[in-house]
Amino acid sequence: QRQMCIRDRQNLANTGALSIQDIDAFIPGFDSGDTSFTQNGITIRGVSTPNISTGGDPSVATFYDDAYVPSAAATVQFSDVASIEVLKGPQGTLFGRNASAGVVNIQPNKPSADADGFVSTRIGNYGLKRFEGMINVPVTDNVFLRANLLKNERDGYQENTIAGGRDPEEQSVIAGRLSLLWEASEDTTAQFSFDFDDIDNGAQQAIGVIEGSAYTGKDPFDEEVQHDVQAEGETRKNYAYNAKLFHDINDELAVKVVASYREWETYNLQDEDGTGLVGTNLITNNIEDSDIFYSEVQFNYTGGDFTAVFGANYSTEDVFQNTDVSTFSLGDILTERVENTGDFSNYGAYGDLTYDMGDRWTFSAGLRYSHDEKDFTWLIPDTTNPVLGGNIIFTPVTDPKVEASESWSKVTGRALAKYQISDNAMTYLSYSTGYKSGGYDSLSVFTATDPLDPEETTSYEWGINCLLYTSPSPRDVEES
Repeated sequence: QRQMCIRDRQNLANTGALSIQDIDAFIPGFDSGDTSFTQNGITIRGVSTPNISTGGDPSVATFYDDAYVPSAAATVQFSDVASIEVLKGPQGTLFGRNASAGVVNIQPNKPSADADGFVSTRIGNYGLKRFEGMINVPVTDNVFLRANLLKNERDGYQENTIAGGRDPEEQSVIAGRLSLLWEASEDTTAQFSFDFDDIDNGAQQAIGVIEGSAYTGKDPFDEEVQHDVQAEGETRKNYAYNAKLFHDINDELAVKVVASYREWETYNLQDEDGTGLVGTNLITNNIEDSDIFYSEVQFNYTGGDFTAVFGANYSTEDVFQNTDVSTFSLGDILTERVENTGDFSNYGAYGDLTYDMGDRWTFSAGLRYSHDEKDFTWLIPDTTNPVLGGNIIFTPVTDPKVEASESWSKVTGRALAKYQISDNAMTYLSYSTGYKSGGYDSLSVFTATDPLDPEETTSYEWGINCLLYTSPSPRDVEES
């Protein structure tokens, strides 16, 4: 399956999904990573980006409301969502940001002319309480407003037996969106949106089994843990402004313009040793404070036997990442820190043409050009270690900080042939190439002189899509 799509609010509600992390069980060849909201790595067909460094790009691109969303903010809450598409394989000739493995495309519902609304509640085990509401109202004959709000709380799966400690992976999420749509004329529509989420979750669980730990003589797989780090948790404050313009130039050609600004802050303080012993402390904290401006112009043409999509995109991103690793030595907590900043820019142009030869054969071909530029810095203070005399994990980089700059570019493309065997069966053969830019490892200053190479993929596919049976009710999941 090259594409999986979940549509309709009720169909999505049936999955019980809160974000992209909860739907991988329904999609073959797709893994949404662990339960971390801010350090999530999506995998498609075995290709992923496990490194959480802000200096690199994900192999799978995530789009929300037609705008690209970086990894730390990609776990968008499924509140009032119209559709979720998982597109497998390189998609650079169809989307405004290249990716080597695939695309996750999340589309929220648009405001409409009909007065509408709902309130829903979901109650479950481990103290799950989820409340969601939406209201859609026509302000005038051609201006419509839609607002939605979601609140989700759930206990962790394990109990932290340390007094005052939070349970791992407990959830507390508030998310919402406000959108205004203006039908300026029969041919022109403008939409303005604001969305946010505020996440305050428990950290990931850690279990350390050593002599004298809390698990000595116990089953480490029971439902109790000992995390002795105060203020442990995973938080994110994330908001975005989005503006879109749709215009039908004529009966055959339409244009879409997207401009989006998103900003997010994350905090991820984690007990990594999980022993409950003060003398074996290993603590990490990842902090990010970043923003991105994304813009895209896309044209869609439909005329006779030909359809085409072509466009261009431009984005700039400012990133800040602070990584702390703390250990216990000689009765004191010693912390080593890496501080990174980055200024990134990306632009590209793409086009894809499809020719329908008749009842049976369809051919598609497309090209894309991508260009990325990155400026990145490292600052690593030295630590006064009474035993070893300095840092034991990160190579110190003080004043001046290390700076690096690099650029990458690539032409990629695809060719696709489809043959309609019957009304219910189709076979296809495709060749495509994908690319994501090179970058830097935020924890390794050595990549300043030896940057991470770009990731390039070549995909060959042959498959058959067929409808094995028909159902009197709409299908919950569309496959193609």
